[in-house]
Amino acid sequence: KKFHTLYIIHSKVGVCPLPLVKAHPKIKVVGQLPLVEPVRRLPHFGLSRYKNLIDRNIVITEHLKQELINRYYAEPDDISVIYLGLPWSRMTGNTPSPIPEPGPLTVLVPGRLDPQKAPLRVVEIARRIKQAGLPIRIHMVGTGRLAGDIQTAIGRHRLGDVLLPEGAVSADAMADWYERADVVLLTRGYEGETPAILKPIDES
Repeated sequence: KKFHTLYIIHSKVGVCPLPLVKAHPKIKVVGQLPLVEPVRRLPHFGLSRYKNLIDRNIVITEHLKQELINRYYAEPDDISVIYLGLPWSRMTGNTPSPIPEPGPLTVLVPGRLDPQKAPLRVVEIARRIKQAGLPIRIHMVGTGRLAGDIQTAIGRHRLGDVLLPEGAVSADAMADWYERADVVLLTRGYEGETPAILKPIDES
């Protein structure tokens, strides 16, 4: 392919061929770790075996950088910190929040119904909303292996008027959901660079 850079983002599949890739000395390897895993599976796998084959590591926090240095003896000069992969100027912009229209507050919960995303926390949030009698409707858009558990919990706690599973939708329909939502709720167990909050930015 005659490429000059291999960019690996949190992927064991991407790390495993490094001995073959680095047989070509002109190829540079950049590894990005966008999150801190509770059991540190990928950092341990990649850095303990292939540390000398990665030219540059990119992490999302200074804390994670220090962990790579202290735990895996990575060279500080070989690690760059980029907060969530976004320019700092964009992260510190003061964009005013839209004022919700009268009526029930529309809350969007986007993402897979998977343990990593901790969607069962939404059930507890919905229970408290119902107990407080607040005019809030939570729409869970997505599907996954916890879909059945969530549906069962909705029936058990009679949350059908508060928590509404919408299933999987198309990309166009997802854009419509973002437009309709007053609030986007993320209940992640652990995650760094979530696609749920990344959207195109008009540079014009």
